[in-house]
Amino acid sequence: GTSGLYVVESKKIELDRGKVLTIVGGPDSTFVFNLDEKIKLKEGSAIELVGGVSPENVIFNVLSDKDSSVESGAVMRGTIIALEGKVKVKDAGSTLIGTAISGNEIVIEKAGVLDGR
Repeated sequence: GTSGLYVVESKKIELDRGKVLTIVGGPDSTFVFNLDEKIKLKEGSAIELVGGVSPENVIFNVLSDKDSSVESGAVMRGTIIALEGKVKVKDAGSTLIGTAISGNEIVIEKAGVLDGR
């Protein structure tokens, strides 16, 4: 990927068990995903960053009051902004490498990890 701003409009991102979304970009790339509903990573799924793009330059902007979640064994890299909905990092092995911003509630439960690298 080359440097620049990339904006993606979508209803939602929902990764089923073991699925991987790979985002490719350089250190000067910024990705903004405007999501009408939510982002949900189910058991063992992941968002991977390749080519030098960093979690602080990958933004998932959730525009609804629906809950967004990183579930058991899932690993997410990026920033979740959910001004009306909850952000949940729940169950063993669930990890958010980045930032969670919520106007409602941030829930970290049952050995979930928020890693601000």
